[in-house]
Amino acid sequence: MDAPCGSNAYLSLSIGVLLIIESLARATGHRWGRTIMTGAYSLFVLLMMWILPLFPASPKLGPVYHPIDHMVPLPFPLLLIVPAFALDLAWPLVANWKRWQQSMVGGFAFMAILIAVQWPMATFLMSPMARNWFFAPANYPFFAPPSSAAVRYVFLNLERSPSEFWINIALAFVFSAFSMWVGTVFGEWLKKLRR
Repeated sequence: MDAPCGSNAYLSLSIGVLLIIESLARATGHRWGRTIMTGAYSLFVLLMMWILPLFPASPKLGPVYHPIDHMVPLPFPLLLIVPAFALDLAWPLVANWKRWQQSMVGGFAFMAILIAVQWPMATFLMSPMARNWFFAPANYPFFAPPSSAAVRYVFLNLERSPSEFWINIALAFVFSAFSMWVGTVFGEWLKKLRR
């Protein structure tokens, strides 16, 4: 439940997000496939974030650190739609490149844009300005201890040194490119399937 800040979150995202986005975008063949998928994800999470708190609920198991009286949704969605839109926008420029070149450039661009937009957004979500119904950062579960970083609106630094941070960021870029390559291969295989 702690709010991670730093390279570990991006390293985790780099492993599978592009694999799913790219494989489905390739399989559908739609010009704006990546944007549509991440837009659907964003809309679904936002609707759940705004609708679920309207329904009453109460904790049935302990420990109960926060007396809640409504259902607790997922937090504000990741801004995956921004790098996905950038990839869709740039796709005509790289459509004739080799698969590994598309994966390398696309994976690196996706991760760079994601870091550029998500890091400031995460910082904003921890600020007092975001504490409203639209962003709803206070929707933490009843079992989140008061000492939790998310409950205290602070980042949890998981890296032991600056070098570990930069190594993880570099790995995130590499894994993102590899994940996109696997997604490309899998998506093209899915496109060939016929009933």
